[in-house]
Amino acid sequence: MQNTGQRWASASSAASNFEVAVDAVISRIRDELGTLRPHILFAFISGAHKVNFPLLGRRLNQEFSGTFLIGCSGGGVIGGGEELDLDTGISLLAGFTPRVEWEPIYLRNGGEGEEYGSAA
Repeated sequence: MQNTGQRWASASSAASNFEVAVDAVISRIRDELGTLRPHILFAFISGAHKVNFPLLGRRLNQEFSGTFLIGCSGGGVIGGGEELDLDTGISLLAGFTPRVEWEPIYLRNGGEGEEYGSAA
């Protein structure tokens, strides 16, 4: 099988302080990828951090400008080889994916005749 040159990194933090948790996962992703800039980020955040949901997106966009960002909340998060079924948790999965074209789409629950399409 041909080496695609892809590199993936994941990190998680159970820190209850939002800034501490975000700093920790960003630092670990940067350590694992080195000088490679991820093309895509998957962010998972527990409900304990819900007041900071908008801040996470802004912070990740600042740190990883131009990277596709997909995120969701959950009762527990997984990343960095850990499963955090706790009240607090943030995890990131970052992918350096050369020669892969990512195309964002949006899905909207419209009941009958659900709509989907390009986010652009």
